[in-house]
Amino acid sequence: MTVTPHFHQLCSSDFIRDDRWLLYFQLASVNTTNVSTTVTFYTGDFRGGAGSSLFNLMKILCETAKTTVINAAAVFDATKLVNAYPMSYILFEKKTTELAQQFQQETQASFSTLFSQISTAIRDNQFYSPIGIAQDVKASSDRTQVRFRLRNIYPSGPYCSCAISSNCTRPLGFYCSASSCHSVNAQPNITVPAFGIIIFFTSFSQQTRTITVLSPSQTTFSYLQDQHKSSLSCLCSQTSIQHDVFLSISPRLHQVCSSDFVAQQWWSFLWGIDNVTNFLDLQLLSTQFRVLASLCSLANQSIDNDKTAFLSNKLVTLEAMSLSLFQAQIDSLTAAFITQTPDKFHRTQSYIFETFRANQMLNVFGTNWQIAFTTAAYNYVITTVPRTSFGNNYSCITSLNSFSRPLYIDVNYNTTLLPGVVAGCLPIDGIRLSTLECFFDSNCILNLTSIASTRTTTIWIAKPLNASTPSNYSSNTLIGSLVDSLFIEDWGIASNYSSYFASCAPHSCSYEYIDHNTILYIITTLLGLYGGLTVILSFIVWYGWRMYQKIMGWMQIVPRLTLARVVPFQPTIHIE
Repeated sequence: MTVTPHFHQLCSSDFIRDDRWLLYFQLASVNTTNVSTTVTFYTGDFRGGAGSSLFNLMKILCETAKTTVINAAAVFDATKLVNAYPMSYILFEKKTTELAQQFQQETQASFSTLFSQISTAIRDNQFYSPIGIAQDVKASSDRTQVRFRLRNIYPSGPYCSCAISSNCTRPLGFYCSASSCHSVNAQPNITVPAFGIIIFFTSFSQQTRTITVLSPSQTTFSYLQDQHKSSLSCLCSQTSIQHDVFLSISPRLHQVCSSDFVAQQWWSFLWGIDNVTNFLDLQLLSTQFRVLASLCSLANQSIDNDKTAFLSNKLVTLEAMSLSLFQAQIDSLTAAFITQTPDKFHRTQSYIFETFRANQMLNVFGTNWQIAFTTAAYNYVITTVPRTSFGNNYSCITSLNSFSRPLYIDVNYNTTLLPGVVAGCLPIDGIRLSTLECFFDSNCILNLTSIASTRTTTIWIAKPLNASTPSNYSSNTLIGSLVDSLFIEDWGIASNYSSYFASCAPHSCSYEYIDHNTILYIITTLLGLYGGLTVILSFIVWYGWRMYQKIMGWMQIVPRLTLARVVPFQPTIHIE
């Protein structure tokens, strides 16, 4: 676990910097041209010392909090987690969560206790503050005595004294005159400019908005990743995913491991019959082909075992990864797998065969040690003599890995040289120090077959390797190099991001973006300062009711005008 605390932005802002905001308060008292004395502000004035003390205290609290948290984190990081048995993932998460919560509670309690003790000691001992907010200085009428008096504060109603309560408050502001003893006198003068400042600030300030998208598809996630990469967060519903869900490994080995040269029929054909004494090199060659077949089988088995173990491991991700991050993670995991698997096989092989060499175990071919008789003077005792290379000082005692000799097939005193094929101290050394040249040469194989066929009636001809098959190894590459790389031509690693994302299946994605405040937000803010919903509802209800009355009155007048009938007056004239 690591502790990396992040503090509130106030503790890194300009408000607590000596070279920024705190410089303002150095101009609290200025010299005027008409008056030789210094202008003194009212004690409730923000510039008179209260503002400076407020921000200086904030600075001290931030510094103290940082020191407390950093020291506590250092102690916490040095603490060891002791457990008798390995913990499960769930138990580990629960344990670490509890430790983190305990660390937070203890650190906060430590800081709170320190702050309470200091503030209580200062308050209860009634120390005098030259700012004069809680106390003021009074001189006697004869100017012979000076006394301190605790102020009585009337914040907005009842009486409050700093002598008996630490919760007495009163507003701070800017006062136009030092004689303005009551803040209420000055507050109406700054209401309109204050609203203007608020409107200006709110209009040009920016707001961080958070958008949440439920059950995003892979296409939606890719779009959000492109547009909001820095702030996008998509928590996976399944935090641990097995590798074989989104990863496959299909290694392709060198063609020699699937050729006739590793078939039992081939090395059985070369071996012939056991009682033949003049074909030892041919039988040695048969053994080396058998070793090659075993190495191919062991390499394939090692690859399968390590592949199964690797694919059964789980990838743990709390948040969904982008395609690029997923591919980088896969590349890192597979690179480690590709490096570690051959190294593990090579270490095991080296340990086994170095043990054989160190114990100087004699093999039946006498390639590392040869048996000799002593002379009659020594009663013909059988002794062992280490093999040495022809014409040089190489010996199977001192040069185990580099000792080799050409492998000649001797038939009726006629020797046939096999290109690239050598013998070493042990058959494993011989095959490792040999190359694949003869394996690609059909003439070499036919010559070898013709020699071996003189000892048996069953002929088995091996097919040469295909030179047109793409390969990372040339024909003159040492077989030992192929063994050390597990005969791998291509690991055949393929990943599927869609399968990973489907298993991750994020419940939701959330991202943030910065936008300017809307007109509605500005109006709402101003109304909130002026009374909020109370003012809005009173305005709507009153004018809504007035409008309703007017509409109803108009609806009552219209029917009367419609139903009224005007009968014209027709006078009747009688003529006599």
